[in-house]
Amino acid sequence: MVVEVGEYTTFHWNIENAVSCFGNNKPRTPSGNNGRHSYGTPQTKRTSWVCEDKEGNKINLSAYLYIQAPEPYQPQNLAGNASGNYLNFSWSHVSDSDYYRYQVRKNSGTWQGSNTSYSTSIDMIQDPGSYQFRVRACNNYSQCSGYTTLPQILTIQAPAMKVKQFQWLPSQITAGETASFHWNIENAASCFGNNKIRTPSGNNGNHQYNDPKYHVTKWYCNDKFGNRLPANPNQFLEASLSITAPAMRVNQFQWIPSQITAGETASFHWNIENAESCFGNNKIRTPSGNNGNHQYNDPKYHVTKWYCNDKFGNRLPANPNQFLEASLSITAPAMRVNQFQWIPSQITAGETASFHWNIENAESCFGNNKIRTPSGNNGNHQYNDPKYHVTKWYCNDKYGNRLPADPNKFLEAPLSITAPAMRVNQFQWIPSQITAGETASFHWNVENAESCYGNGKTRAANGNNGNHRYDEPKLHTTKWFCNDKYGNRIPFDENKFLETTLNIKPAPKMVVKQFEWLPKEITAGETASFHWNVENAESCYGNGKTRAANGNNGNHRYDEPKLHTTKWFCNDKYGNRIPFDENKFLETTLNIKPAPKMVVKQFEWLPKEITAGETASFHWNVENAESCFGNNKTRASSGNNGNHRYDEPKLHTTKWFCNDKFGNRIPVDTNTFLETTLNIKEAPKMVVKQFEWLPAVIKSGEKTAFYWNITNAKTCFATTHGPNQPLEREHEGQNNYVVYNDVKVHTTKWYCEDKYGNRIPENEAEFLKATRTVNLSKPTISPSKLVIEQSEKITIKHLSKDISLNYAVLSINESCSTVNDWQKYVGPFNLQSSSKICTKSTKDSFIDSEIESRLFNVVKINKFAWHPIKSYVGTKNTFYWDISGVNDCRANKNGVAEKLPNGEYRWRGASGNNGIHVYEEPKEHITKWECFVDSAKTIRFPSDPNLFIEAPLSVKDFVIKIKKLSLIGSPKN
Repeated sequence: MVVEVGEYTTFHWNIENAVSCFGNNKPRTPSGNNGRHSYGTPQTKRTSWVCEDKEGNKINLSAYLYIQAPEPYQPQNLAGNASGNYLNFSWSHVSDSDYYRYQVRKNSGTWQGSNTSYSTSIDMIQDPGSYQFRVRACNNYSQCSGYTTLPQILTIQAPAMKVKQFQWLPSQITAGETASFHWNIENAASCFGNNKIRTPSGNNGNHQYNDPKYHVTKWYCNDKFGNRLPANPNQFLEASLSITAPAMRVNQFQWIPSQITAGETASFHWNIENAESCFGNNKIRTPSGNNGNHQYNDPKYHVTKWYCNDKFGNRLPANPNQFLEASLSITAPAMRVNQFQWIPSQITAGETASFHWNIENAESCFGNNKIRTPSGNNGNHQYNDPKYHVTKWYCNDKYGNRLPADPNKFLEAPLSITAPAMRVNQFQWIPSQITAGETASFHWNVENAESCYGNGKTRAANGNNGNHRYDEPKLHTTKWFCNDKYGNRIPFDENKFLETTLNIKPAPKMVVKQFEWLPKEITAGETASFHWNVENAESCYGNGKTRAANGNNGNHRYDEPKLHTTKWFCNDKYGNRIPFDENKFLETTLNIKPAPKMVVKQFEWLPKEITAGETASFHWNVENAESCFGNNKTRASSGNNGNHRYDEPKLHTTKWFCNDKFGNRIPVDTNTFLETTLNIKEAPKMVVKQFEWLPAVIKSGEKTAFYWNITNAKTCFATTHGPNQPLEREHEGQNNYVVYNDVKVHTTKWYCEDKYGNRIPENEAEFLKATRTVNLSKPTISPSKLVIEQSEKITIKHLSKDISLNYAVLSINESCSTVNDWQKYVGPFNLQSSSKICTKSTKDSFIDSEIESRLFNVVKINKFAWHPIKSYVGTKNTFYWDISGVNDCRANKNGVAEKLPNGEYRWRGASGNNGIHVYEEPKEHITKWECFVDSAKTIRFPSDPNLFIEAPLSVKDFVIKIKKLSLIGSPKN
């Protein structure tokens, strides 16, 4: 049945011949109805009942109720407009709708498409024509309203043809060149020109034109709607191409070089592009060439004048009174001063210099009242006195030109003769810093000086004045000046001097870095060494001896306790004393302590008490002792002497004494000793606490176990199979339960020993004994003859047809032995998640066997369905599942378990959903799954491998709306 959200519905039933029904966890009558129900959300409801007749026959019934959303209203305020080749439509949102479906028809044709939109506006591109539009609202439950149609018809006009390109490239050429025609007519379908049909765009390659002319191309074009461009049939699209004669061009018309010096050569070069011939110097010339080298010996300005003609009779220049002109300038060679100088140009008095000159293109020069060649040098000249000397000359070429041209000017070259400068190479004390009491010497070297003056004395220009000793700290300054042979002074200023300093530092103080005994304290009989270090001292004095400024004097042994004092003093190389006071000394002490007393830190047996047969070790530590004596042996002052075993009970006493390195004894009294005791106790008796079979008497097929506990025993030996083959056992324990089927009396025989070697029983011919009696039992039922099958319910079967069973179901913690009220086995029954099943034969009054079965949660399918189960093309569907009592599930498609791309099984879990599915085609589909109860995935649900959990899905093309449906009996297809 299908109803809408909020609509009331009533469930009716009438099960003929039924005695009772059970549904929704309640007992029901065979017929009736259950009042009015309404639902606020779309969903699918399933009612599942079980009815039974008086014979015990059962029938399972299911009825489905589909609650769907109400159908949406039609869209309102539908509007549309056309712009270019775009159409736009919009409408108001319809509440309770999830999406919209729209259709378009062109030129009054049929409505096309079933397009989906999730917004309230649509943009689309369309071809020229008239268009109509309609839209309807839909929800996710495949319900749609009626269509709302736009009343206006929207028109899209055909696009205008537009000339993007229609031209010759290039549009102007010279005869003999090529051009190509290019066209692009936007929105045209075809073009026509030169008696040919053309595509709307293209180019037609290169065309060569050899004669000058003016060429016009005329075309027209049509679009696919029959429109012509230009619209006037007497007009055309036009493009022109201009072909002109090639212009004559002067590529070259020149003298190379265009300027020369008399006596040099030049050649004439010409190249007149597109000319046929040229005329010059009364000769016909080719359009290009050169006429070799021409030498001109006299300066002048030469002009070449020509004209040229092309094959079309054109003249270059066009004016008959004008010519192509090229000039050549022939000049006299200029005089150039390549060299005119003294080398070097600056000397010191007494040195030499030579004069060098080279005047290019000169014929002669004049200087120092002499006629000179254009180039040369005049050897070395020595000048002994400082001065500034200038050489002045002039030169003439063969054409009478003068250099310099101005008769009042000359070529000039200076020579500077200077006195040699005095230079201070050295003026210093070495070293520049000393300590009071040390010596230093003064060194000087003033280059080019004749003499120096300092400290009231005339000095040589260089030298040193030996060692000077300074005993007082101060900064000593030396001031001198020097003269050269020309009377020059250094420093030039009469008030300044050459200066240098000698820094005399005070003598460093003596510092006591170390003055001590190491160690500072010893015990009488030990040794110590004396260490000293007096920085900046030259020597020290102590104990009537002269000492170095630092050192140590080896080890000294002191046998008597006392406080020993060392007193010294030291001097530096300047005669200073430390301490400064003659009555005081550097002092340090060495403390010699009396020898330490011996102390007994440990003198004992560990442990202090043992049992006869056990071991103990002796430990001692006498602090400050050198050696100990005991048991007629000399011992170290500390140690232990290993393990000693004592087999007889007694009180053992150890007596020792010890000496230190100074000869002292502990104890001081030679008649007494260090004493300690070891108590050796008697071994404990072995006692039999338990040695028995429990139970000691059983029936064949029953189980029993052996228990034993022998206190104070170390090891027991089983001699049941003979004294020559004893089996070693712990002193207490039990063996596992064992089922015994043979009817007999068995005797267990053992003996035990303690860790001291004692035996129980003491007599080696006697043993500890225990008996096990197995009697004949009554018939039993083997557990293998009972089968427990598990599915949604539990079934117990027995394979022995001659034995009837009673059964009881208990919680897992109860025992079958506690069962008082037995029930006769009937058939399938429900169990809790964990139960114990006990059975017994009706022939016996005791429990024959216990069968425990850990039962898993009963599998319950809470949900396994598509929602909705029946839907329509384009609507949304979701699959939901929730299965209690299983570990994991997987889908089965086409008889094969579903797998992932990597080959592993795709597991779905026990609950979930698979998202939204929209089917565009009608289909009938059954979802088949199998689940597994355990994590190892060995227990399958359903247990029959040919059965699956199934859920149908039906996707239809259209909706059949049923307002009310009552189901009676079991539903069929």
